Amino acid sequence: MRALVLCPLAALVACGPAETRNDQQPSKVGAPIAMTAVQKQVVDLPERQRFVVFFRAIRDGGAPCQQVVQGIRQPDHDGSPIYAVRCDDGPQYAIAIDAQGIAQVTRLNPSAG
Repeated sequence: MRALVLCPLAALVACGPAETRNDQQPSKVGAPIAMTAVQKQVVDLPERQRFVVFFRAIRDGGAPCQQVVQGIRQPDHDGSPIYAVRCDDGPQYAIAIDAQGIAQVTRLNPSAG
């Protein structure tokens, strides 16, 4: 039985690498976009103060939230810092801070709360 497993494996190794054809130009990745001063201010806030910013953004948008209990930094998107935010009463949001410091709030679990 062992010989049956090794024979096909040896045949694959003997074939060598397959030739690939790539007519596409290499993608050009730009340098990361630097944060604006106002974005940096929000990112650098102590956690509790940042939670207040998130709470105000959520409530000013008319969404439910009794208290922000978690805000986890996510990878930036198009130069905007992103946070995954959870409220104590269930709702979860993604909050992006744009270059002017405006928070863009997206509810992640609309069926909750």
